[in-house]
Amino acid sequence: MKKNLHPAFVDCQVICACGNKFMTKATIPEIKTELCSKCHPFFTGEQVLIDTAGQVDRFQKRIAISEQRKATTKKKVKVAAPKVESKVEETTEDLLKKIKIQMEDDAQKKAAKTAKKPAVKKK
Repeated sequence: MKKNLHPAFVDCQVICACGNKFMTKATIPEIKTELCSKCHPFFTGEQVLIDTAGQVDRFQKRIAISEQRKATTKKKVKVAAPKVESKVEETTEDLLKKIKIQMEDDAQKKAAKTAKKPAVKKK
């Protein structure tokens, strides 16, 4: 290892929130922790709820609010829209007949207009 590159490795005292203290080696002289092997549920075999930030309380409040909403809201029942049958009033044959009649009427009107015009005499 290069000299003066790495931090000093010193004796360190670890202090737990439960009051337990023990010695180890580290680059700093003191470490404060919330859990150790004397108070952690894995090592003690006891089920202890560790809630430092109040996350469990917030979660339980959210669950209670959602259950209240479920109880107060009614289930919406989907009502099927009535089926509307499309009624075809006219068949395509009827429409074609109407168009043909209308075209004949237009042609007759056009012929009548041209017949009424007086003939222009050329001099």
